[in-house]
Amino acid sequence: MRQYETIIIIDADQSAEQVQNFLEKTKATIEKYEGKLVKQLEWGRRRLAYPIRKKKYGIYYVFYLEGEFTLPQELNRFFRIEENVLRFQSVRIETSIEEEANFLSELIHGASDDTSDEKPLETKTETEQVA
Repeated sequence: MRQYETIIIIDADQSAEQVQNFLEKTKATIEKYEGKLVKQLEWGRRRLAYPIRKKKYGIYYVFYLEGEFTLPQELNRFFRIEENVLRFQSVRIETSIEEEANFLSELIHGASDDTSDEKPLETKTETEQVA
């Protein structure tokens, strides 16, 4: 089975119940086409880089999937029909899903301070600068 990463942006004006209903429809579509939802990440409500359909905010979700080559095609068709979806993109990933998910989580949430090898910048106080 092939592995895919799908990112979707949902209209932020939707209620929590509507978003949950949409996510359940998405999972049902994945299962209908013999796919498997391996991992789901919610990035939450974020400001868009530019307005889409006169909307300034969107709710971001990332799905990691396993399935046949027809799965992304059917998901894209489903997302085009749904009026709450502002944007979507599905790509095939070559590395493991766990590696991709960890990389993306670190990118979004930032690396923890324990794993950082960088030293903090040293700043001089006013008395040290004069001397």
